[in-house]
Amino acid sequence: MIVSSLEKYTTLKNLVFRYSSLVWGGGLAIALVYYVYTHGEVISEKLLWIGITPGLIGFLFLLTHKLLLAMSARWSLLQTGNIISFPQMYYLYSVCDIAKYVPGGIWAIVGRYGIYISQGIGANRAARAFALENTWIILSAFFCGFMLITSRIHEILKVRFGIK
Repeated sequence: MIVSSLEKYTTLKNLVFRYSSLVWGGGLAIALVYYVYTHGEVISEKLLWIGITPGLIGFLFLLTHKLLLAMSARWSLLQTGNIISFPQMYYLYSVCDIAKYVPGGIWAIVGRYGIYISQGIGANRAARAFALENTWIILSAFFCGFMLITSRIHEILKVRFGIK
């Protein structure tokens, strides 16, 4: 069997990416263990200050948030005719979401766009999926804010204007 130079390059690229990912992940794990080891007292004090119940509730809200964002991203892709499984979308979204902490704030979107393109999703479809996803997120935020404000309108008027 004859292997073309492009196939060799692709295989080599995948191999380098796989091993560099393992090295990077290992380095992050070592840094996390070191940080917890050197700051363990402060971390345990903060966790005790927060408490178990509020910590679990916060974790559940965070998990729900991540699940809903992955669902909206998957739904947006489905609307453009691209089928992706939920576990795959959750993984993709979570991996790219880490990049939002890199200065510039755009790297999570750039990462997801790059992954969409590498998965064979066209540039126009990827852009439409992003537009749908952001529209969904913005409308959801407005709806939640509206619901919270209207549910507390009496208290807001009472505090702000002294209306009983």
